[in-house]
Amino acid sequence: MKKILFGIALILFGFYATYVGTISGDGIFELIGLGCSLLGLVFSVIGFFSKSQNTQ
Repeated sequence: MKKILFGIALILFGFYATYVGTISGDGIFELIGLGCSLLGLVFSVIGFFSKSQNTQ
């Protein structure tokens, strides 16, 4: 459950960083935002599958 919540937090932070990068015109924030969003998605998927294996 903690991995899923951490993944969701990373996805939200990634959206915010991408938004800030788009508004300011700085490309590094856009890259950080996209990286955090993808990493958050990976954490959420890993957390989901590890949770489903523990309940069986």
